[in-house]
Amino acid sequence: MSDPQPDLVPIAQHGEVCVLTMTYPERRNAFSSRMRKILLERFEHLMYHDRSCGAIVLTGAAGTFCAGGDLSEMKQRSIIEGRQVFDEPRDLMRLMVAGPKPVVAAVEGHAFGAGLSLACAADYIVASAQTRFCAAFIKVGLIPDTGILWTLGKRVGAGKARELMMLASEVRGEEALRIGLVNQLADGGATLTAAIRVASAMAMRPRTAQAYLKTAFAESGASPDAAIRAEIDYRCTLIRDCSRERYAGRTVSGSDTAAVGFPPVASGWDGVLVDGARDGSVAILTLVFSPAHPMLCHASGQAILQVLRDMNADPSCRAIIVTGRGADFCPGGDFPRGSGLGGDEDVIAMRGRLQVAAALFREVRRGAKPVLAAVEGAVRGSGLALVAASDYVVAARDASFACDATGQGLLPDAGLLWSLPEKIGMAKARELLLLGSSLDADAARRLGLASELAAPGAALRQALNIARSFDSLPLVAVALTKAALFGGGASIEQCRRLELDLSPLARQAVDHLEAVNAFMEERKPDFVGN
Repeated sequence: MSDPQPDLVPIAQHGEVCVLTMTYPERRNAFSSRMRKILLERFEHLMYHDRSCGAIVLTGAAGTFCAGGDLSEMKQRSIIEGRQVFDEPRDLMRLMVAGPKPVVAAVEGHAFGAGLSLACAADYIVASAQTRFCAAFIKVGLIPDTGILWTLGKRVGAGKARELMMLASEVRGEEALRIGLVNQLADGGATLTAAIRVASAMAMRPRTAQAYLKTAFAESGASPDAAIRAEIDYRCTLIRDCSRERYAGRTVSGSDTAAVGFPPVASGWDGVLVDGARDGSVAILTLVFSPAHPMLCHASGQAILQVLRDMNADPSCRAIIVTGRGADFCPGGDFPRGSGLGGDEDVIAMRGRLQVAAALFREVRRGAKPVLAAVEGAVRGSGLALVAASDYVVAARDASFACDATGQGLLPDAGLLWSLPEKIGMAKARELLLLGSSLDADAARRLGLASELAAPGAALRQALNIARSFDSLPLVAVALTKAALFGGGASIEQCRRLELDLSPLARQAVDHLEAVNAFMEERKPDFVGN
C-alpha cells in the first residue's frame, strides 16, 4: 500500500487567524499544479465557508516562501491546454485580491516568479531584510503571469514594475520596503509571528466593511469614476443592510459611527461653514469648525463645493488653497448618531448626498485651478479625501493622517479609493484603510501624500509661496493638464486620445502664442488666461 501524499498546504489556526503554509521543501515550495489546486481549495474554504476565520496568513515552510513555478511541469502545451493551466492561478489571485477576508503574506527566503505573484496578491506583506524578491519570468522565456502585471504596478508604481519585470532584477528586503513592495520588515525567522499579529488586528475589524472594501479596491482601479461608483454603491449597501454587524462578540451600529465621511443625513449648522478669502491671485478656502459642529457635514460639503466652483470660475484666481481654522485641518465627517436607515427612500437620499462628496472630489481634481492643501494638526476621514485629491500638499511637521471608515463599518468616500492609492500606492493604501492606521508627517512626505513639510503653524504661509508661482504659468495649459491627468490614467490608448483631443486646444490658446513670442523675444511672458 503506497503512502498517502503529504499535505502541501496544511492549515493552522491562531485565534481568528488561519495560517496556510506552502510545504514542498524539496522544490523550495514551488508553485506546482497540485500546490495551485490545494491553495485554491483552501482559500475558497477559508474565505467563504469558515466563519471562525477572520483573516488569512500565507507563508512557506523550511525558511522560504515560494521559489516560483515548478520547472519540471513546464512542458510544451497547446494554446488551449496552456490557457486551461492558468485558470486555477487566475482564480486564486482573484480570490486573494478581491475575496472577503484580509490576506497577509509572511515572506522568508525566496519569493521568485509565481512566488512574487502570490505575495503581491496579499493585502499586506511582512518580510525580513534577507528576503529575496524577483520577477524571474523573463529569465525562463515567459511573460509575467498570475496577476503580477496588475498587482506589482499597484504596489511599486508602473515605472518600477516595468524595470523589475523587464530586467528580472532581484530586490532584497530593505529595498523592497523602500519602494513599497513590502509593508513591514521583521527579524529573520520572525516574519510569521509579525504577520499573525497584523492579521489578528485585521480580524478584529468589521468583516462586512472589509469585504466590501477589498471588492471596491479591485473594481476601482480603472478610473476615478469607477472608484466613485464603487464607493457610493457599497457604502449605501453597508449602511442600509449592515448597519448592525456582530463580530468578535461586539456590535457595530449606526450609533457608533463617526468621522467617516459626508453623512446620509445633514446635521444642522447655524454658523459659518466655509470662509473664502483672497491673497492677490490666490483664493483661500478655510474649513471652519465649532464646538457645536466639530466635523464636516452634508451642508458644509455643499458649501465647500459651491465655493470651489466659484473660485474655479473666477478668471482673476490663479490657484486655490484649502486649509482649516484652528489646531486641525479636518477631524472627519459627521455621521449623525442614532440615524437609523431603512427603505428605498432613505437609500435614494443617501446616494444623493454621497454624490455631493463625489462632485467635491471631481471639482478638486478636475477643476481649472490648481488646488493646494495647507495642513496643520489632524486630518481624518473626509479631510484625508480632500488632501489626497489636492494637487499639492504642504503639511506641518506635527500633522497626522488617517481614515478609519472600515472600523466604523463603512467605506471611504469622496474619491479616496482612487486618490489615496494614486498618491501612496495600493499596498500602503490597503494597509491604512484595512487597519485604520495613521501616517505622521514624515511618512506622508516619504510616501508622496505630502509634497513638502513646514514648521508647525507655517503651512499656510508656505503654501501661499507655492501658489503664487502659478502666476507665471499659462492658465489654459494648467487647466487642460488637470483634465488630462484626471481622465487619462486608465490605459495608454485613453492617454493617447486625450492628448490628441486636448493638445490642439492648448496650441490654439493665446497663452501658447505669448509663450512662443516671449521666448523668441527673450522676455518674460504675460499670460492672460485664455
